[in-house]
Amino acid sequence: MYEGQYPYAVSVLEGIKKKTGASATILYAATNENDAAVNAAKDADVAVVVVGNHPICGSSQEQSTAIADVLFGDLTPEGKLNRTWPKSLSHTGAADE
Repeated sequence: MYEGQYPYAVSVLEGIKKKTGASATILYAATNENDAAVNAAKDADVAVVVVGNHPICGSSQEQSTAIADVLFGDLTPEGKLNRTWPKSLSHTGAADE
C-alpha cells in the first residue's frame, strides 16, 4: 500500500460533479451544523452521505471518481480485492529472507 503523498486527490463531491456536469443540481453540506446536511438531504431527490474525518475520505487519489462511477452505473463492483490471502502456507511462493 502506498504510504506517501498523492500529487492530487479527488473528493467524492468533485467526482459526482465531474460525472453529472451541469445536468444536475447538487446540494452540499460540509457538516450537519444547524441541520444543514439533514435539510440538504430532505430537499434532494437522492442523498449521498460521506462520513469521515478527512475531506478526501479515501485511500487513493481517484477512489472518489470510482465511487461516482458506481453511483451512476458506469461501473459494476465485482467484489475484487486489491490484496490476496493464501488459503494455506503451501499456496505461497518461496520468499527470500
